[in-house]
Amino acid sequence: MKKNLFKTLCFAAIALFTAFSLNSCKTTEPEPDPEVLLDGFYVSGDATAFSAVTIAGQLKSTTVENDNNSARVGLNEIYIALEANKTFTLTEVSGATKMVYGPGAGFASVVQVAGDDEMGATIQKGKYASGGTFTVPTSGLYHVIIDKQTTTVVILPVASWAIIGGATPLGWSDNVMDAKGAFSKDSMVFEIKDLTLLAGDFKFRHSGAWKQTIVATPLIKVNTNFGGTSMTTLVPGGANIPLVKADNGKYTVTARWTKDKGMKITMMKTGIVVVAEYPANLYMIGSSIGGWDWTGAYIIKMNPVHSHPNAFWAIAYIDAPATDPGFKFSPVKDWAGDFGVTGTATNGVYAKGGTNLTVATAGYYMVYVDLKAEKISVTVPTVYGIGDAFGGYTKDVLANKFVVDNTAKTITSPATTAAGNLRMYATCPLSQLDTPIADWWQMEFNVIAGKIEYRGAGGDQAAVPVTVGKKAVLNFKTGVASIQ
Repeated sequence: MKKNLFKTLCFAAIALFTAFSLNSCKTTEPEPDPEVLLDGFYVSGDATAFSAVTIAGQLKSTTVENDNNSARVGLNEIYIALEANKTFTLTEVSGATKMVYGPGAGFASVVQVAGDDEMGATIQKGKYASGGTFTVPTSGLYHVIIDKQTTTVVILPVASWAIIGGATPLGWSDNVMDAKGAFSKDSMVFEIKDLTLLAGDFKFRHSGAWKQTIVATPLIKVNTNFGGTSMTTLVPGGANIPLVKADNGKYTVTARWTKDKGMKITMMKTGIVVVAEYPANLYMIGSSIGGWDWTGAYIIKMNPVHSHPNAFWAIAYIDAPATDPGFKFSPVKDWAGDFGVTGTATNGVYAKGGTNLTVATAGYYMVYVDLKAEKISVTVPTVYGIGDAFGGYTKDVLANKFVVDNTAKTITSPATTAAGNLRMYATCPLSQLDTPIADWWQMEFNVIAGKIEYRGAGGDQAAVPVTVGKKAVLNFKTGVASIQ
């Protein structure tokens, strides 16, 4: 009995000592250091993922789109998910001082009509001022921009993201990346799958727009697009991103916003594509344009349709000689790979074949070759003016249509209706049957140094400013042109 009691007392002593030792070793955990907030503007509030001002909610500096993407002190932006009918504020941190802002003078919802590369949407814009709170009517991703110098804030809904450019199926029209999943203040995803991308260039933009006016005076615009030298160097308003031939394929393209990392865009190759090979050049030859000798100066080098490697076009003066009439095509200045048509035309469109093409009446014709569809059209030329000098960028406006004079061998524009840069383009029905269609700028040309100069597969041509009342007079047979 004594022995058991002694054991019990020993165990109790050991337990006491152990408890005392463990408690004696405990230390107080240090409080985490407070988050360091840099000077600048922040978004926070119940509408956001940030209940308090935090570094993840800071607006970042951006550039002035209309001034060669120059820096402007106090011009900042953020992409952020906002929940409808809940409030948020802007906080300006300056050292130890915090100023909280809400709507100020003139702040209101504005129905903005799409135009001048800006979105069509209901946006919010105006002054910010001390006090009050902001709200948005619809939950979603938003693009918030502040210009401190004019105390202006603009809140843009991000309806969608898109990949756009010559490397994409729709060229410089939006390949839309739709929103995926339910709204979340923590993460928003926009995505397109199985998108075929071929050698060319591309960019990203949101809401069908390239830019947005923030302040009218002085004029301040910001970019609503991203570009760069590669996918790892995306910046607002960056350069077109190149895609080389080796990277042709099917892709999943994802624009992902998260509360911690902001806006990120990625591309993942998911498959390969077999690409038809088309010639780099295409030539016209034949007695109807001057002769059948490949060394002749009358040979017509056709113009490539921008972003359509399968298509070529030319406006040519074609004769109807009594003997040996016609013309054909070849990818080289030789009888190698040459072709013509087969059968009869339907609305000016032939199937590709081996027979010479002929016309019944001499005059100007639009000749369009689609090697993918294996079709050739020979139609009356259709040329339009477009852009500032012709009242805007609406395509195929009848009042802007050029007049064809086969006697004088000229094609003449209507008088310009405003001072601005002269721009013009050709089109034809066959070009509008391709997928995607040939857009106006893909068959553009201009009057430069007294000659007709074609854009071809290149970038924007040099600006040609004109005053009101000027006409472009074009001779496609000689290549000579003038502005009168």
